[in-house]
Amino acid sequence: MSLRARAPFPSSRRRETREKKKKKKKKKKKTKRLFVCHNTSFFSITSTHKNDIDETTLEALTTLVHEESMPPRGRRSDGEEEEEEEATAKKNQEEEEASSTWTKWSVVASTSASKTRNPIREIMDDFDATPNPMKSVISCALGDPAVFGHLVPPPGVVERVKEMFEEKTNNGYAPSSGLHEARKSLARRYGPRMARKSFDVHRNSFSRGKNTFDDGDEKRAKNIQEMTNEDDTETKDDTNNNKNQPKKSVDGSAVVVYPNSRAKLSPRDTFLTHGCSQALSHAIQVLAKNADEEMAMLLPKPGFPLYQTLCEVHGVECVFYDLDGKNDWEIDLEHVKHLVKERKRDGMKRKISAILVNNPSNPCGTLFAERHLVDICQMCEKLKLPIIADEVYEDISFGDRCNYLPLASVSETVPILAVGSLSKRWLVPGWRLGWLLVHDRNDILKNGGIHDALEKLSQVTLGPPTPLQAALPFILQNDDSVWLNETLQTLREARDVCIERCERCQGLSMDSLPDGAMYALVKIDCERFGEAGLTDDVAFTSSLFSEESVLILPGQCFGAFGYARVVLTCPTKMLMEAWDRIEAFCQRKATRGSSSHTIVEGDVLSTSEFGRKTPMTAPPSDEDIDDVFSLEETMRREEAIY
Repeated sequence: MSLRARAPFPSSRRRETREKKKKKKKKKKKTKRLFVCHNTSFFSITSTHKNDIDETTLEALTTLVHEESMPPRGRRSDGEEEEEEEATAKKNQEEEEASSTWTKWSVVASTSASKTRNPIREIMDDFDATPNPMKSVISCALGDPAVFGHLVPPPGVVERVKEMFEEKTNNGYAPSSGLHEARKSLARRYGPRMARKSFDVHRNSFSRGKNTFDDGDEKRAKNIQEMTNEDDTETKDDTNNNKNQPKKSVDGSAVVVYPNSRAKLSPRDTFLTHGCSQALSHAIQVLAKNADEEMAMLLPKPGFPLYQTLCEVHGVECVFYDLDGKNDWEIDLEHVKHLVKERKRDGMKRKISAILVNNPSNPCGTLFAERHLVDICQMCEKLKLPIIADEVYEDISFGDRCNYLPLASVSETVPILAVGSLSKRWLVPGWRLGWLLVHDRNDILKNGGIHDALEKLSQVTLGPPTPLQAALPFILQNDDSVWLNETLQTLREARDVCIERCERCQGLSMDSLPDGAMYALVKIDCERFGEAGLTDDVAFTSSLFSEESVLILPGQCFGAFGYARVVLTCPTKMLMEAWDRIEAFCQRKATRGSSSHTIVEGDVLSTSEFGRKTPMTAPPSDEDIDDVFSLEETMRREEAIY
């Protein structure tokens, strides 16, 4: 076997290798440890091997030196040291933030959510008052008919809802806009109710606040009946045949007759929602913009604050129109015309997209006569304004002066988005089932894509509870007239108590008698209470709560300075006790002296906000709310007294 010859290793390279090994050995033999102290003395320990150093000594030396604070290199002032430390800390912080931005929480509320406001809560949160501990709390503030327990749903309705909950077929999703049978039942119920065949627009044909003809108009009324004696079959649409042309009576007076003017209401024109508040939200949102142009909306004042809240959430400017307290809180039509024309002249201001009308009214408790409804529709026809009709209190009318009529029943051309719910009529606000009805005889809204847009908006929440929808046809078709009359009688008695007792209270009065809804708006003569320091409605209601434990809402919550709202849903005995305390309070506080602030009749709050406490003589309006305010959860849900 042959061995491979190994190449000779160069001598020069051998020498280099040997020298490197020698140097390495020398380094291992010597170990030098350097300790720096304050006095700049150096302890140098050198040994031929690390093991030669006494470990105990080394540890002691190390401990001793580390107990001393390390001196800086060179001589520096205290200021320089601090600056260096700050710069180093700042640099370290910046580096940390730059390297770990993605690991840090950055959660901020959206602008729209942060700016959402509730005018009632803004006022009541500053309601600096506690009840008199010697007296039980009586709340006449919350517009919830179910809170006291004496007003209950009609017989059979609750049982029907229970059955629907127990059926296995009602546990899933319903179509976003509602079950077809439920929508059909709404169209069946509210379509025929819109079929008003005739009405008189002659101003002298009506006595104030009444729907009946004057004595001198009997002949005219007879002529109208003869001219409109047509078939009343359900959902018949013959608008193409008669073209909805108005006719005049035989004597030539200004009588408008619309033959068979049934509203065109099909299941597709109905949308089920989570309560009336969502129906209002959909109606406002669908009219919030015209193309890419932001719009404004006309809201009533006094009125329901939730209107303003919903408009602001959807980016709609609120423009308030006046309700006339001297005229049964009817709409000041001239003021509405002025606001619209002003906007048209000023191109810089947002255009008005719609007007919101609340009938019966919360907080005023008034009911519009047919004459006034006709005037509203005629004005909107000229101004080309669609109407959002809040008719949630449609069946809660108990006055003797006029009957409730839906706006759609007196309109042949104006498109109307009407909203309602089970809440008030059936006394179940917690069930949260409402609806939006599109009355659009001339397809104005349809051509504008409103139907399609509402269908899309309905998909946001996937519809209200399915069992309630399934029970809706039974609820709407159930004959509960006896029960309803009894409920209205209860509210009527409460209204009469408020009227009678208010007259006995010094400094209190009513501009108009309540005919509907569940409220009475009481006027406070703040000048009479000035010497007691009660210069506005907030001070009055706050002091009343502190001294008498009676809670009523100040008018500022609804845009009415110098008023207070009293609910009519309290049991009669409790309501009488509340008025006893109010009367005693007024007797103590009312004087003939004048206050530093004089309230002028008709004073209202500023145009943009309910919560402003400065009175104005200028025009605007707002709207009301019931379930959104809490004063310690309405005194812990009325202190569970009821």
